[in-house]
Amino acid sequence: MDLPEADGEDLHLALEELGWINRHLGGHRAFLSGLHSHYPPGTAPPSLTVLDVGCGGGDIVAPLRDWAVNAGVQKLRIILLDFNRHTCRQISPCTGNGGEIDVQWIVLQADARHLPCREGAVDIIHFGLFLHHFRQGDIVQFLRVALKMCCKGLIVNDLHASRLPYWVTRWGTRILCRSTMVPQDGPLSILRGFHRAELQSIATGVGQPWTRLGWVWPFRWLGLMSYSQRSGS
Repeated sequence: MDLPEADGEDLHLALEELGWINRHLGGHRAFLSGLHSHYPPGTAPPSLTVLDVGCGGGDIVAPLRDWAVNAGVQKLRIILLDFNRHTCRQISPCTGNGGEIDVQWIVLQADARHLPCREGAVDIIHFGLFLHHFRQGDIVQFLRVALKMCCKGLIVNDLHASRLPYWVTRWGTRILCRSTMVPQDGPLSILRGFHRAELQSIATGVGQPWTRLGWVWPFRWLGLMSYSQRSGS
């Protein structure tokens, strides 16, 4: 499903299932926890721009909007970026309910190795279930470039590699999922997930410490990097 030519009804089902997984198995919880850390109560700006790299079906839009309403954000701009053009065409995210807030979202089909943003163009960049697809050297480069493009910080929201989540994912997706992609990709993604030492090594390569690095139930890592703590900033 990560290939640019992946298409069809199975892709549609897989995006729906990944949305369910994010809602109920820690994806949205990790992302919102990261937002709370970057913007403690009373500190959110009136205008906020968030870039979601590897956005999938765009399921991050609704919880982000609801958080922004509660945080007092008045204008919310969301950039949804994915490599797969068919995925981009299917994105039609729900924008949530409640509150008066100006929300605009756009979808970009682009290669994350060449993010189409100028320095300081966005506030937050979110990498959700994305970095585990790449080698450590590529991840280091992604984060270095992303830090230059955001004026607040990064949220890395990815998988914890261990035996328990592998077997839970392997059997759970076979039982519950209708798509063929998620049962195939899910267990492989767990195997490509991260251990704490790997994430610490990545931060060393970036030259930027994690401002927060922790585990989110059930099988997620949440890592934050802040622009304000960059070397020389």
